[in-house]
Amino acid sequence: MNIIRCCLAMLLGLFIKPLMAANVLLIASYDADNEWSNQCIAGIESTIADQHQLKTIYLNTKRLPRSEHQDAAERAWQTFLQTKPDLVLLGDDNAVGLLAKRIAATNTPMVLYGVNDNPRMYFDDALLPDNVAVVLERRLFTPVARLIHQMVPLKHHRILVLFDQSTTSAAFIGNTLRGKTRLRLGSIQAEVLPITHYQQWQQEIINAPKEYDAIVMEHWYTLRDQVTGDIVPDDELLDWSGQHSQLPLFSSVPSSVGPKRAVAAITLSGELHGQVAAQAVLDILANRPVEQLQATETNTYYFSKQGLARFGLTVPDNIAQQAIFNSP
Repeated sequence: MNIIRCCLAMLLGLFIKPLMAANVLLIASYDADNEWSNQCIAGIESTIADQHQLKTIYLNTKRLPRSEHQDAAERAWQTFLQTKPDLVLLGDDNAVGLLAKRIAATNTPMVLYGVNDNPRMYFDDALLPDNVAVVLERRLFTPVARLIHQMVPLKHHRILVLFDQSTTSAAFIGNTLRGKTRLRLGSIQAEVLPITHYQQWQQEIINAPKEYDAIVMEHWYTLRDQVTGDIVPDDELLDWSGQHSQLPLFSSVPSSVGPKRAVAAITLSGELHGQVAAQAVLDILANRPVEQLQATETNTYYFSKQGLARFGLTVPDNIAQQAIFNSP
């Protein structure tokens, strides 16, 4: 009898689970090869995959020209209409800017993640709808400036911070930096420079030693070659930068750290960011209270041993104890 009951319970579980599972549509701003996007999606999948059905589509806005972003958003909108999801995840500022207001008008619950701009600006009357939760992406300059101050001999007391000119970069500068391109971080002055094309990026790195002590390459460096118009692959940009820079490079992406790349990165965990977003999804679908605004911040250190040796840099003991070192 006990065996029969167990079998019935197992069968009942098989039938009940699909009935309770919700359909979740994830619309990512970037492409399937984007490191940050993949980290976030991995965190989301690991949290909700066993409980709900997840469909992911990509807008590819890092690679498409801006003139084609609206077409990409329209394709995503048609997918939304066809699939009729119970909840939508929008990843990063481009997807949020292109689709959040439109989807909100259907009263479909949403979780927005990877948001650098003020999320309220995307909605009518600058008000977040009640069924929308947001996980803010907070990449902070202060820890990077503090690390540079501790590690790098300072001659100019200035650092160069390079960005591309993407929507996300503009949102970060406009919101997190309050539109400032010159920041005082303790005894160090940071000069923030949005770059228009790859050749300008190269020129800035070559000229940097005249005025700066270190270079910070933020997460956003999707650049086009001025001659061909093609997007320069991340690996090519990182390799060139590391090989030609006479100053130590710092970043916010783990893959940018290597023997001939950046010497260090202080990163925001995309997987953790995705997990926080996924937990908001679970709470909304279970009718549990959810914090409407949350944030994750930079918190993990990566170093290249060979890069450190090249510039004669030493990692402070208190940081070395919690850091990840890439060998050699």
